[in-house]
Amino acid sequence: MQPIRTKFGGFTLIEVMITLVIIAIISAIAFPLYTGHVTKTRRSDATIGLTTLANAQERFYQDCNSYTTFIGVATTAVGTCATANSGLGYSSALTKDGYYTLSVAAATTVAYDLRATPVGGSLQAGDGGLGLTSTGAKWYDLDKDGTQDINEMKWKW
Repeated sequence: MQPIRTKFGGFTLIEVMITLVIIAIISAIAFPLYTGHVTKTRRSDATIGLTTLANAQERFYQDCNSYTTFIGVATTAVGTCATANSGLGYSSALTKDGYYTLSVAAATTVAYDLRATPVGGSLQAGDGGLGLTSTGAKWYDLDKDGTQDINEMKWKW
C-alpha cells in the first residue's frame, strides 16, 4: 500500500511574493547605478573628441599662424590660409560614437575654446557639456547650467 501524501512540494504564494519584492528592490538600486556608470563612461567619447580637435587646431596654427572657428572641410586646400573658412577637415561635428557635438566656441590668433555638447535625444541627453581651451584648461558642466564654475574646472567626475 502507498503512503498518503499530506504535503505537496512547491512554494507558497507568500514565498513567491517575497522573492519578487527582493528582486524589485535589487533592480531599483542596481539599474540607476548602472545607467549612471554608463553615462560617465560615455563622457570619454567627448574627452577623446576634444583632445583630437585640439590637436587639429594646433596643426592648423602651425600652417596658418592662427586658430579657426570652422571645424568643417576646408573650402581651400589644406595648408593654405587664403580664407577664414580654412577648416580643420572634419566631415561631421559629432564625436566618434555620436554622443556629443563638437564646436569651437571661440578662436583668435592666439587662443581657442572647444566645447562638447550632448546630442539631444541620445543616451547622453541631459548630461553636462565638456570643454577644453588652448591653455589646457578643462571643464565639465557638473550642475548643467551652461556656465563654468570654479568647482567644474576639471574632467574628474
